[in-house]
Amino acid sequence: MGLELEGGLPGWSCMWFNNETYIPGSPTLDESMRTHNNYIGDYGEEYDWSKRNPWRSPGSAPIFSPCGVAGGNPNGCPVGAPRGEGEDCWGGGFSYGPYAEKFNFRNVPVTEWRAGSIVEAAWG
Repeated sequence: MGLELEGGLPGWSCMWFNNETYIPGSPTLDESMRTHNNYIGDYGEEYDWSKRNPWRSPGSAPIFSPCGVAGGNPNGCPVGAPRGEGEDCWGGGFSYGPYAEKFNFRNVPVTEWRAGSIVEAAWG
């Protein structure tokens, strides 16, 4: 199910995210839990390409929105750029999209849960 952003810009369920999200310090995830190894360059040099990625220190990376931002770049790309809403960004997504928690989604099924209830859930 697709959705349409105000102004006629196309949007999809996978376009609600936080781009340029990095951990503020060193990774805290134990090395035994890593699923991606370091990059080995053409001359044998080793580079830890994911050391600033959020999965290396869960919960520490500042985000724009817990629900995501349409296009992932609410402050432009680069930040502060005088580009209009819906402009493509070099690192992925687009700029100046709305925050998901403030967006009025139309015709979206809503499931209400009672706090403390036990429910059966599945993916797919």
